[in-house]
Amino acid sequence: MNDNDLGRLSGPALDDALEQALGALPPSAEIVRAVTPWRRAMRRILIGFALCGVTLNFLALQYILPAAGLILQLLGFRALRREGGCFRAGFLLAALRLGVVFPQLAINATVWQQDFADMRPAALLTALALAAQLAQALCLYGGLRAVRRKAGLRPGAGAAAALILWYAAIALLSARGYSGLLFGLPLAAIYGLLLWSLRRADRALDDAGYAVAAAPVRLSDRALALLLAALLLLGVAAGYLFFSRLPMDWSAAPAACADTAAVRGQLQALGFPEAALADLSDADVRACRGALRVTAVVRDHPVNEGRQVTTRSPAGSVTDTVYDRRELRLSSVAVALPDGRWRIFHHFFWIAAPGFRGTEALQLWPACRDGMGWTLDGDWTGRVLCDRGGAALAAPFRRLGSRSYESGSFFGGASAHSDVFAEFSFPRGAARCRGYVAYTVAASAPGCIIDSWVNYVHQRSVLQYPVQTAAGFRMRSGMFASRRVFFTVQDALQFDPADPSAAPLG
Repeated sequence: MNDNDLGRLSGPALDDALEQALGALPPSAEIVRAVTPWRRAMRRILIGFALCGVTLNFLALQYILPAAGLILQLLGFRALRREGGCFRAGFLLAALRLGVVFPQLAINATVWQQDFADMRPAALLTALALAAQLAQALCLYGGLRAVRRKAGLRPGAGAAAALILWYAAIALLSARGYSGLLFGLPLAAIYGLLLWSLRRADRALDDAGYAVAAAPVRLSDRALALLLAALLLLGVAAGYLFFSRLPMDWSAAPAACADTAAVRGQLQALGFPEAALADLSDADVRACRGALRVTAVVRDHPVNEGRQVTTRSPAGSVTDTVYDRRELRLSSVAVALPDGRWRIFHHFFWIAAPGFRGTEALQLWPACRDGMGWTLDGDWTGRVLCDRGGAALAAPFRRLGSRSYESGSFFGGASAHSDVFAEFSFPRGAARCRGYVAYTVAASAPGCIIDSWVNYVHQRSVLQYPVQTAAGFRMRSGMFASRRVFFTVQDALQFDPADPSAAPLG
């Protein structure tokens, strides 16, 4: 519209024409700075560093916050990757860290997470991720120096240089296995100060008028962040769904051989519990040939918290725990052999369905443990059985044998142990779930009682992260752990083998 056209207008028509010609007023300087690609990218990078340096050991925040920090760092370095080689290298390192950390987070949702964590490649990947984090701090340092030169400022970036030294100190302490608060709290405070200083450097660049154009991308930041989060969640969900149980070699349970019928009849006549006897393999029955005596204890145990019942009387009130259901039957049996040895069996049978089908474990404190006067004679044997679809199935334990480990003690610190574990899982829809472990002992000192314990560890829920197996939980948590995910039932066989008339203790 020219000046002559404007001259012919008046009133409201003139106001509308002027508004269209002039357009909207430019935004304020504060708004412009708030939405510049540089400020947004640097804010994401610094917040990403902060989240990756935070350790909050509850509600899985020690995994969630660093994962979010990695995504923010990737987005921040991606926007600046055309501002120089350092920012481009920072972007590649952020992608590398995501490629290392996210698969590990998915593995944490499987029963293999502890096995993987104990492997050498896991330690190498952890070291690689830490080195990549240190290298990212180097990239940030070099990138800041470069853009400060472009903005006409001094090329110093002292806070970024100090951040490199901070990560180097963390790597050194991690390599030495340090986990105390003496250095931890000061380092956390220094980390916060360094990020605050970097934020001030970011503002100095804004004040100097430095601006960048965000690198072109095919996926928006929001779409990329949602895609990465979805991939991580799908990996974790797949771990819970498909890898929450130990793989077992199930096959049709073989029928008992005819040559063991006589030994089975003899054991039953001596008092071997019939249900447990029916589950013994032919090899374990043959190991009991010539049996002289059987000592057995059969107890039904609850795998629930029960309910509280209060009884009131003139003398006061008493609260007891009442168990309406006892789901697990444990049978402990010792068979005296002709040469003075004893064959010991720990058998379990689920009277009711186990509920959640995750991982199970038997932890043994056998009669042949140190100082008990007995030595192990032979190998650990046993198997797991169940019924499914009208067929009887049997499988060897996934793992059976002695395991050395360290666990936290009740008074703090760690203590070393070596126990026997049998690990297994039941298939979905299985009924009459049962199994046993057996071993033979020979006397190494006179006058010692037989004292053999079994701890049955049952997984009650899938709600745990990272995932532990029943055996792994037992090795790391002990008797005083919460029963939310795992429940431990304990039973023992204790008697004097020199006194045939003495009843088992307990």
